[in-house]
Amino acid sequence: MKGYEYFDHTADIGMRVKGRDLAELFTQAALGMFNLMVPIEQFQAQDSLDILLEAPNVEELFWKWLRELHYLFSTQKFVFKVFEFKELSEKMIWVTCSGEYFDPEKHTSEREIKAVTHHQFTVGKDTGEWKAEVIFDI
Repeated sequence: MKGYEYFDHTADIGMRVKGRDLAELFTQAALGMFNLMVPIEQFQAQDSLDILLEAPNVEELFWKWLRELHYLFSTQKFVFKVFEFKELSEKMIWVTCSGEYFDPEKHTSEREIKAVTHHQFTVGKDTGEWKAEVIFDI
């Protein structure tokens, strides 16, 4: 079962994410965002890159996570689908991300995400489960 779902938002698209822990929340958010741009099942975990991010709280860390992944896709066309967390807290993430570079000769594109917005952005824990909501500018 996917830990994310999409919803319509005026001229944008939103995503609700859930996870039993932060690792699942961050993973599902990444997969959901990439799947908006490209069919994630077309990609293999061939190349890896380490990402280290810090923030004053879990909300900013989650937002920085999605922005960093979006930046790596926008600038290098890297699509990640496997995440190995070396360390993860509410203020820091250190993860090895594995995926593949987008190749227009073998991959298809769904839509472009222009930005990860702060509009109606939420992250929190509810009844033992982490939940987040984010709006993407498309």
